[in-house]
Amino acid sequence: MSRRPTGVTPDLCRSWGLADVIGWQQKSAGYSHHATDPKGFNVITAFVLIKTDASRIPETAEEISAIEGISEVYSVTGEWDLIAVARVHRHEDLADVIADRLSKVPAVVHTTTHIAFRAYSQHDLDAAFSLGFEQ
Repeated sequence: MSRRPTGVTPDLCRSWGLADVIGWQQKSAGYSHHATDPKGFNVITAFVLIKTDASRIPETAEEISAIEGISEVYSVTGEWDLIAVARVHRHEDLADVIADRLSKVPAVVHTTTHIAFRAYSQHDLDAAFSLGFEQ
């Protein structure tokens, strides 16, 4: 089941250069334009790079992983302390998960969010996308 605004067609989006962003369930060569959960609903994936109070990284990761809509949290090396993976059904839900909840975890100092356009993977993504979607 594809959800799109009324009057917006795949051809119109292609003319705007948005076909890859919108993604009308086209699949080929081991990638999909967008992901769906096991019930067929679109899933928007975002990667959130997080700087935290260095003395509270494990506790902060635990708090973030308990937020509905966050499927995974990784501690990483480099400039960032944690990377969280958010998977939601609507773009508006990203605001709730990231801006209203994740960024308000006390030890979170700074975040940068990257929204995924496409998944390039040979793995079974259905299992990963079903995390947290018990509707």
